[in-house]
Amino acid sequence: MISFILPIKSRPENLSKILINSNKVFKKIKFEIIVVDASSNKIAKLNQQIIKRYKNVRYFKQKSTRITRGCFEVLKYLKYDIVTFLYDDDIMGPYVFKIYKNFFKNKIFSMGTGIVLDQ
Repeated sequence: MISFILPIKSRPENLSKILINSNKVFKKIKFEIIVVDASSNKIAKLNQQIIKRYKNVRYFKQKSTRITRGCFEVLKYLKYDIVTFLYDDDIMGPYVFKIYKNFFKNKIFSMGTGIVLDQ
């Protein structure tokens, strides 16, 4: 039902928190997280170890540091029609994912950062 694109760069501790919190909140909703990693190879290995624990997470290593390009490149691999972005430098506790859950449950969709449109 929901595809989250998560661009990351050198913050494995935040990646871990985001994956834990999203999987706690979205237990009954089909979702995927597409990780677009622009980290150094050393950090990318840590990120891959974290991601291995989750079946609903797919990983794409970005070759350049221009992470925006990688976000557009993964669009063709998404499973679901509803797409939104998460960012690894945002503090995302479980409450943030509950807000997302309520938006999608009530057919209100988030477009961009901080803008909510009722469709």
